[in-house]
Amino acid sequence: MMDKIAVLEKDSMVIKLYDAESLQLTACLPGHKGVVLRCMHMEGTDYMVSSGTDSCLIFWGAYTNTQRQLIPCDTVFMSLVWDHENRNLYCGSSTGEVHSFMVPEVDAEDIAITEGIRFQAHGDLVTDMLVIADLGLLVTASLDSKILVWNIATLVGWKSRDLNQELKPRRTLSGHNKGVYSLAYIPSQRYLVSAGYEQSCKVWNPMIEEPLFTMAGHQSMIAGLTVVLGSNRIVTGDVDGVCKVWDLRNFNCVQTVKDERVF
Repeated sequence: MMDKIAVLEKDSMVIKLYDAESLQLTACLPGHKGVVLRCMHMEGTDYMVSSGTDSCLIFWGAYTNTQRQLIPCDTVFMSLVWDHENRNLYCGSSTGEVHSFMVPEVDAEDIAITEGIRFQAHGDLVTDMLVIADLGLLVTASLDSKILVWNIATLVGWKSRDLNQELKPRRTLSGHNKGVYSLAYIPSQRYLVSAGYEQSCKVWNPMIEEPLFTMAGHQSMIAGLTVVLGSNRIVTGDVDGVCKVWDLRNFNCVQTVKDERVF
């Protein structure tokens, strides 16, 4: 998030901001009446946005650290993703819905952020989402074990606010047996990578409904994954403190590191 790191502590209603270079605490942002769940900077704007168990979205000035707009909602948002090109914020809810919020340009007459469409995407909590800008896709993941691929042009073009009975995904990616909680995208190869409550990750072409490859090797449930930008590497970590580095050119594990400290 620019030159700041936003830290969300367990069961905390406050966002803590740290300087990215010195790692010194620079600001605390109170505002939510419940536990803060997500916080992100919206690229190309001077906004940060956060969601919490109070069913509110709060938009903050990214440079002033002040609250600029609070939007009460009727659900709790568990995942957030920003579509910079279309200036839409997508929020995945605990009930499986996806809501969009439209963010005006800074020189617009009315700069208020307003809710756009909402649609029932999944049958369970939406855990993660990402925008694949070069393909014009929104990808959503859920505890229902499904990964769904949506056309952003279709979402942007809809006028109706409630699409529960009308909107269908472009693709349904099937391969996980349990809930999916993390997604990553590698633009250079156009690979989508997913992790769930299992001991392996899946590698996908977002336009194909079957996985290209399964990266297996962990003996415990995977706790997270991250792409090393500018390389052909992806890192996975499991609940027992084992981290593996994978080469995406051949999907082989090239390094395993064990941390005895399990966080």
